[in-house]
Amino acid sequence: MTIDSPLLETLPLVEEEAKTILMHRDAHFAGQFSVMVDYYAQEGKGVHFRIEEVEQLKQLQSSVGEDLAPLLLSEAEMEALTLHYAHDFSEREISRIVGRSERAVHSLLHRAKQKARERLVRDAD
Repeated sequence: MTIDSPLLETLPLVEEEAKTILMHRDAHFAGQFSVMVDYYAQEGKGVHFRIEEVEQLKQLQSSVGEDLAPLLLSEAEMEALTLHYAHDFSEREISRIVGRSERAVHSLLHRAKQKARERLVRDAD
């Protein structure tokens, strides 16, 4: 889906590969990209990702100046936000489209908006 909303543009990462890399970094490398990149460049054991992808995320995090992990939206959150804000669907309509309860859609929208709010507040500081 293409996203035109300025609110959604503040949340750069939705891609599953990026999420997997960040979870791996946090679980095995104490949240440090430099340690992760050095390990894979030297050891190469258990490499599940292309080193170029890890380095790109490292550069993106450096340019953003904060941890990328909290900026991630799940596929479901992104879909709900897109349907709600870009296409003006109600929570009831979204629940029918995605096959989830209205309560689940409400929760998805709430979490996604909270992430967006936190990002906007950080950007304003």
